[in-house]
Amino acid sequence: MTMICDACLTEPENGKLKRCSLCKTAWYCNAQCQKKHWSEHKSACKKIVKTQKEKEAKEKAAKEKKAKPKAPEITEDKVSGIVDNERVTIARVHDPLDGYQYQIFMPKEAFGAYINSKKPECWCGDVGNQQSLLAVFSFDPKALSKDPKQRLKSSYLSAFGVNFQLQVYDMLGNMAVDLVDEADPKIPKNTPKGISCRTSYFFVSGQTGDTLSLPPPSDHADMKNSGVQKCNSSMSVWSSVGSNQCLGVNMVKDSLTIPGSALDSASFSLAPGFLVENKPMVAIAVLIEKVSEVTTLEQFETAVIQSRLHSFHSDSVPSEKIPPFCKSAVKQGLSKLNMGMPVSVIGVLEEPPKATTTKANAKAKTKSKSPAATQSSPDPNKLSPAAKADLDEIMESFAKGMPALGLIERGLGNPELQPVLQNVMSSPQVAPMMARMMAEMKAGN
Repeated sequence: MTMICDACLTEPENGKLKRCSLCKTAWYCNAQCQKKHWSEHKSACKKIVKTQKEKEAKEKAAKEKKAKPKAPEITEDKVSGIVDNERVTIARVHDPLDGYQYQIFMPKEAFGAYINSKKPECWCGDVGNQQSLLAVFSFDPKALSKDPKQRLKSSYLSAFGVNFQLQVYDMLGNMAVDLVDEADPKIPKNTPKGISCRTSYFFVSGQTGDTLSLPPPSDHADMKNSGVQKCNSSMSVWSSVGSNQCLGVNMVKDSLTIPGSALDSASFSLAPGFLVENKPMVAIAVLIEKVSEVTTLEQFETAVIQSRLHSFHSDSVPSEKIPPFCKSAVKQGLSKLNMGMPVSVIGVLEEPPKATTTKANAKAKTKSKSPAATQSSPDPNKLSPAAKADLDEIMESFAKGMPALGLIERGLGNPELQPVLQNVMSSPQVAPMMARMMAEMKAGN
């Protein structure tokens, strides 16, 4: 095939042509012919180059898409609808990547009118006043993985008929704190039944592990509200379906660690076989409060709507963004928050201890096989008749909601009765009652 110059339309004497270096589709005898033809060729050259670049980009994207594993799609069969009316749509969606259930909440046209007519109060004003469970999750911050699938998971916390678990992981260089409930395969994913709970969390700090700090904000520029301290309390309905709720995403700093040896003190109660190491540990104190039983669809809708109120409330009253209880708890410290009673410490689930540096824990040779963080409780049936009589009278006063402070003080001074009484007073049923009474007495003085 004979080729000719696109400018002079003749065949070169030496039979060789030079190609346009941009579009690579035009041919010339020499640079003079190319320069002469440029005004005519320029427009077509640019279009050809643009088309070639677009084609290359599509081919590259197709190769990357083929090489990259396709994320599982969230299809309709993974969405469990619960409420769908003129006010809201509420559903649970199963994330195939991590296996947990996440709640979808979509307000509708009548939502604003409903809120204006009902005028529900925000839940944050009553934080810290209900039946509760307090525990500390301790772990080595160096164990946090950059892989979000590699989470540090705590032993289970059994409260109000639900098995809770704390999970922490690295999210964009920050520490994400999640709370999940253990899934019961017998419970349908679209059930409205469950337990409405509030959760407040703190970071334990200080050399003795008694100082409480509000969680710091995130420091990632791409995250919403970066650098702004958000509410450390939240409300949710738990139905034992494997729900996952993010409590917060926080900066990780050395000031938010405590010496591991601080956990081996009278302020903390370690699960059987739990060993502590004398190195910096992150300790997250979590308070889970029971708000109400949820048994009907109407109660579920009301509770879920109420759980969303604090975002509106804090926008209108920024000074109340952090609940008053959480601010006062930080000032009191962990010991006073729990009325001087030991706080249960839970560690990473099924993580074998590497070493122990404390004499008190050197005797612990095995880790608890139970998934729940349990404490070996003193047996009240082995008390002497006199101590048993005092305990019965104290328990009766608790049942009436009027703790017998004189008997309690005497019982705490009795070496035989003290461990049993401490176990009772640190229970979710009694601890809030005693806390309220102590607060009222303090206010009266």
